[in-house]
Amino acid sequence: MRQSETPVTDGFEQAMEALRRAPYGEVDEALWEVEGSVLREARGHLEAWERVVRGLEAGRGAARGELVCRDGVAGLVRRLPGPVAELFGESLGEVDGRYIELTVEDAAAPGGAGGWWWGRRPRAGWA
Repeated sequence: MRQSETPVTDGFEQAMEALRRAPYGEVDEALWEVEGSVLREARGHLEAWERVVRGLEAGRGAARGELVCRDGVAGLVRRLPGPVAELFGESLGEVDGRYIELTVEDAAAPGGAGGWWWGRRPRAGWA
C-alpha cells in the first residue's frame, strides 16, 4: 500500500467525516454539500501547504513563491464552525510545526504584512 503524500490532510478529512456522522455533532451539512464551501477551501489550502512542507522534508527544493499557499490558510479558521475550526487548527499546527523544524529565521526575508512563515527559509536555502 502506498504511503499518503499528505497524511495530515487525510487525517483532517477522516476526522471531519467522523464528526459529520457523530450523532452529537452540530455541523452545518451544507459544508459537505456545497462544492465551493469554506470546508473544501480549507482542505485544499491545507493540502497545498502540506505538499510544500513534505517536499522540504523529502529534500526537494521549494521556491519562496510557494509560501502563498500558506497565506490562503491564514483566515480560514475564523470562517469555520467551532468543532471544525478546532480540528483544522490542530492539523494546521502539525504542518506548521514541521515547517518550523525544517526552516530557520531569515533576516533577508522581505518585510511587510506577510505571515510568520515568510520570515523563514529552508535550511538548505530556496530552490
